[in-house]
Amino acid sequence: QRRRSATPNDRISLNGPQRLFWPSRALHGYLAGRVSVSAGCARALMMTHRRFNFALSQIGLVVAVTIFIGTACHQLHLPGFYYDEALDLTPMLDLMRGDDAALLRGVGLGPFPVMLLDYMGSLGGYLTVPFFKIFGVGYVAARAQPIFFSAVTIVLTWMLARRWFGDTVAVLAALALAVNPSFV
Repeated sequence: QRRRSATPNDRISLNGPQRLFWPSRALHGYLAGRVSVSAGCARALMMTHRRFNFALSQIGLVVAVTIFIGTACHQLHLPGFYYDEALDLTPMLDLMRGDDAALLRGVGLGPFPVMLLDYMGSLGGYLTVPFFKIFGVGYVAARAQPIFFSAVTIVLTWMLARRWFGDTVAVLAALALAVNPSFV
């Protein structure tokens, strides 16, 4: 029995909610043998479908990061500057001015502090220094650092969820994290 090639008149009936998922339905119809296509054509259809899903997933990621940054930067100056933000930044300001930073119990790598308190390291302060260079010294730079790394966390969450669970779960995870009040 010889299979015929697909023609423009060959159609797969799509009705109701199936129209939303037409690429996968059409591909399924082709691969299920309703219409005979060459292996190269089926592979091309599969790649088109994957690219389409990947593009939608990337758009969802951009939307999630945009929502997060917009929400996090809204009223950036409120509720004021907290003491722990200043505690991180004081030794870094000393280093930027060329002064020796006060070391906790004399522990440091040369003039660079390792610990700010017995239970708190100084990595956060070091990560804020590039933001001081970009935005100048102030609350904007102090708060831009956690916003930036939180946005990176959303991207990494999307990447991990996409690898483990697929595009839909990845976008939902990124959006859920972007609007989570505890995360923002």
